[in-house]
Amino acid sequence: MKIRDLHDEFTADRAAAERAYYGKYLTLEGVSIRTGESQYGTPVVDVSDVPGGPHLAIFVLPFDHRIKESFRIVRSVPLGVPVTVKGECRVFSEDGTVLVIKECEILTP
Repeated sequence: MKIRDLHDEFTADRAAAERAYYGKYLTLEGVSIRTGESQYGTPVVDVSDVPGGPHLAIFVLPFDHRIKESFRIVRSVPLGVPVTVKGECRVFSEDGTVLVIKECEILTP
């Protein structure tokens, strides 16, 4: 599923989207706009639907005993390229702008 499509579902009817997607593992596609460390110290890839586009989602990689490997993987993701992950849909920000997908496994690139 494209990240814009999922984001649009949350924007259109947040309650229905939460019921449908929270806690589910999804395969999602986005375009990397930032990689590195989140404000919480976790390894992340921020994505949009187009290069340089609006921040739509945060793909959070595992930060348990695998954190070093996750940061290595995050650093290898170029900016402006399509990124496909499998991860758990967990949060839509309070302001209704950003999805948080956790436990992500990067499938491509």
